[in-house]
Amino acid sequence: MKHCLLWALLLCLIPLQAFALDWSKIRLNGFVSQGYLASSDNNFLADTTDGTFQYNEIGLTVNTQVSDKLRVGVQLLARDLGEVGNNEIRLDWGYGDYRFTDYFGVRIGKVKLPLGLYNEGRDSDFLRSMVFLPQSIYNENQRDMLVAYQGLGIYGNLPLETAGDLDYHVFFGTTNMPSDALMFKTVRNSFNRISTGLGGQQVTSVAEDDSIYYGGALVYNTALDGLRLGASYLSSENNFKATLANGSHADGRLEIDNHFVLSLEYIREYFGLMTEYMEMTSSQNFLGVTTAEKNPQAWYIMLHWFATDQLTFSALYDIRYADKNDKNGNSFVAMGMPDFLAWRKDASLGVRYDATENWTLKAEFHQIDGNELFTTVIDTAATLEKNWNYFALKATFNF
Repeated sequence: MKHCLLWALLLCLIPLQAFALDWSKIRLNGFVSQGYLASSDNNFLADTTDGTFQYNEIGLTVNTQVSDKLRVGVQLLARDLGEVGNNEIRLDWGYGDYRFTDYFGVRIGKVKLPLGLYNEGRDSDFLRSMVFLPQSIYNENQRDMLVAYQGLGIYGNLPLETAGDLDYHVFFGTTNMPSDALMFKTVRNSFNRISTGLGGQQVTSVAEDDSIYYGGALVYNTALDGLRLGASYLSSENNFKATLANGSHADGRLEIDNHFVLSLEYIREYFGLMTEYMEMTSSQNFLGVTTAEKNPQAWYIMLHWFATDQLTFSALYDIRYADKNDKNGNSFVAMGMPDFLAWRKDASLGVRYDATENWTLKAEFHQIDGNELFTTVIDTAATLEKNWNYFALKATFNF
């Protein structure tokens, strides 16, 4: 019913003459990428300590300008990252966009979430210089929860005369994570610790029951050429249905409040500077037990040197804390776990080479201190090392 309602609302926006499509206006684009990941000591997103080629993406985008005001588009995506995706074809995004004026437009469908400056383009490899977006803000473990919303978005651009202009995007909706999402597995393990800690049954599986997402973003395009400032906000509640070993079911909930990102981007002819800062409040409830609220905090600074039209060098320092009030990890030690689960400090270097208009090659090396983004799906706390590194290669063909 949820999906039917979204498409019914979309059809209400389309005038009758829209069904007589001009096929010459249909645009078809896509990409194919293959990557390689290898890490020391700890796994990163997949079984990477021995190196893995289980990292690829295939995307196909179709969009058309139905009328002067209406645009419709979809992107299908198949991806494989360790145990996630397995190259199953899924809807990455798909929506109708009716732009009444430059100041006001409406999008209905599955729309990329405007969180930070780069979340909306995270599946377009050619838009970024490094293989991965900074993990402190754009956590790949939570990709399926934060990549898009299903619902209604209102957006527009407001001119500020000589001061530049302002883009805005306000949204309300829900989400639908695939069954193999790392987020499901992470939540399952978290609920399992609560259940067994109470002397109850093992949690064998977790499915999404319902969710509510709302928030918005502002991007100020300043009068200074190349300078953008952004602020985005998200509040979400994800409800889950857990299946226990005896076949019974139990409800769980994950709440994220006051999730905001402040952003700055400055790009000139030969260099680029990007930095973002994030905070949020998170908590979960299962079997009547509500975990203590945590306040994750993160920021990064990234520099690009556009050495030639084809060659870009990048440097990144990326840091994230599980709780800004416990940066030393005392709460983890109290639970018998390593203190370095409280932070993740990533210093990395990367290079991008645009071999042709269609081919992009990337390589990067990351030196990590800590493991705040650790997930029990891939590693166990007992085997983790505080200091580790990983190496990433990626080749992408765009058409």
